[in-house]
Amino acid sequence: YGRTAEGIAADPDFHMTVAEARVQMDSFNARIPQIKKFQAEVVARIHRGEPLVNPFGRHRRFYLITSTNQRDVENEAMAFLPQSTASDIGLEAAARCTKEGIFIVNLVHDALYAEAAPDEVEDVKTLMDKIMVQTGEEITEGYVPFRTDASVGKRWSDLK
Repeated sequence: YGRTAEGIAADPDFHMTVAEARVQMDSFNARIPQIKKFQAEVVARIHRGEPLVNPFGRHRRFYLITSTNQRDVENEAMAFLPQSTASDIGLEAAARCTKEGIFIVNLVHDALYAEAAPDEVEDVKTLMDKIMVQTGEEITEGYVPFRTDASVGKRWSDLK
């Protein structure tokens, strides 16, 4: 969100000049015009003093935008809606899993961790997948396709 050509060129993993980074950014941005429009609308909203509200009703306001913090605030604003929505989808899916009798033991970013008896693992994986996909597609009205993958282990260290 808001990464600059200078920032990309300075990243040692990319091995490119600012001019090369700008060409790559322009090519990438041309492929996502709706997202660029969305980001511009978000930035305009915060400069008008409007709150950002995700589909779950989570609000974020930016009260003080100065020349010193403007870029950071705009980047944070552009990240808020997709990141908070994704987080809340995970929380909602975990709540739905719990209602279905799945024992959720932890949530880390977009991962749900559950405990199940060995003979129930496949059924739990199938149900968790169904719930995650349905929750994501319901909240985004199908705009963002949700896919999952699962790992099984006897210890936390077994999971990837």
